[in-house]
Amino acid sequence: MHKRIADGDYQVRCDYSGFNCLRSECVIMWNGLLVRRDFAELERHPQDNIPVAKEKPFKGEVRNEQADPPLDPLITVDQMI
Repeated sequence: MHKRIADGDYQVRCDYSGFNCLRSECVIMWNGLLVRRDFAELERHPQDNIPVAKEKPFKGEVRNEQADPPLDPLITVDQMI
């Protein structure tokens, strides 16, 4: 059984399923794909719009690494035995 094609309607191929269908049965999704209504995702997933934190450049003072000052040992190895 064939559907009658109304004036201005035409056949297209669904970008998801590959089926031939009428343009009036299809919608354009948020990503620009032309799909049948039963395959359509009209809204983006909320995880697609998570804001990305921008890195802040370091504007502090840069110092060379200093050696630790020598420490006098309180307990020597000889004293532990």
